[in-house]
Amino acid sequence: MVYAALAFAVQALSQQPSPSAQPESEVSVTVTDSTGRRISGAEVTITALSSGVELHQRTNEKGQVVVKLPKDECSITATAAGFTWTKLAKFRVQPPEPIHLFLELHPGEKHTDVD
Repeated sequence: MVYAALAFAVQALSQQPSPSAQPESEVSVTVTDSTGRRISGAEVTITALSSGVELHQRTNEKGQVVVKLPKDECSITATAAGFTWTKLAKFRVQPPEPIHLFLELHPGEKHTDVD
């Protein structure tokens, strides 16, 4: 009986969020070309401005990346072969609010900064 109570207590505690766990927001990024066609395989880099830590992801077959991020100010860059790169200089992550970002790439060799 003591073993069952102990096992239940351990299981209950393991399902509780860690006190040091930070709340996160789901951030979805959609990368398109100038016609609105979604670009799969685009390289997306999200940078936490407070620490400089970078997260690199490639868009899926729907042209999307979905990540969970803690509270911070971030920048995001997207690029793909045959397209310019585009940068959103700053966006704010405010958990638990979800964020939906749309980045448009244009054919060519130059880049676009969006403030």
